[in-house]
Amino acid sequence: MKTFIDIQYPYKEAKYIIFPIPYEATETFISGTRQGPERILIASRSIEEYDFEEAVDLSKVATHTLQEVELPQPPELALKWIEKRYRKYLADNKFVIMLGGEHTISLGAINAFADKFTVVSFDAHFDLRDAYLSQRYSHATVMRRVYEKVPVVFVGQRTASKEEIEFLHRKNIPYFRKPDAETVLKSIATDNVYISIDLDVFDPGLMPAVGNPEPAGILWENLLNCLREIIGAKHLIGVDIVELSPISGFIVPDVITAKLLSKIITFLERR
Repeated sequence: MKTFIDIQYPYKEAKYIIFPIPYEATETFISGTRQGPERILIASRSIEEYDFEEAVDLSKVATHTLQEVELPQPPELALKWIEKRYRKYLADNKFVIMLGGEHTISLGAINAFADKFTVVSFDAHFDLRDAYLSQRYSHATVMRRVYEKVPVVFVGQRTASKEEIEFLHRKNIPYFRKPDAETVLKSIATDNVYISIDLDVFDPGLMPAVGNPEPAGILWENLLNCLREIIGAKHLIGVDIVELSPISGFIVPDVITAKLLSKIITFLERR
């Protein structure tokens, strides 16, 4: 079984649960996101346990990685399954970090929370279509379904359909091309925040291994600075990292994603 940095505390002792979901059912361009969670965990072996920038020793952070499982089809059933499992972990007082897999899975996690909260979506795309290829549950519609439940703040988007732009303007939904932490924080009305990170938010020169790459994206320090500020100022209730579509023989994107996961944990520990 593959685990985060080869650290595996017993489930009962764990503070953080790494929840790998190798789900891929609605991808429409570059396939391979089902391999993402495994490749992230493999790459995490290259990461130093001690983060000197945040002064956090990850080997002393109680983390437990769950086993990958095959989800049911169609997407509606897969999302119900994720939601049910998520509710169990939340009831056990665990902080869950979900690794995808395609972006559709975020909805299953978000549906598990009952308290008032805001979703911050870091993504190259808005994913706000009401339906895509006749599907209401897909990687291209996931934030439309999320918005039907809770407020969403968008960061990093740089492409959209006409339908999505009209919807954004009609609903007056906040979105920011660049991750300026102060501006983003002002747009979040709730203390509780869920963060969803589609890796195509990064510039493809840094992160080419995604299902739908888009030019002119965010760079590493920009995203980390924004995440650090949000996590420091708000109460983070959950996070997912999705849409890694690994490139055979090229491990750099996998390592970057694993490092992103480790930084999020250190930011949480430094609160």
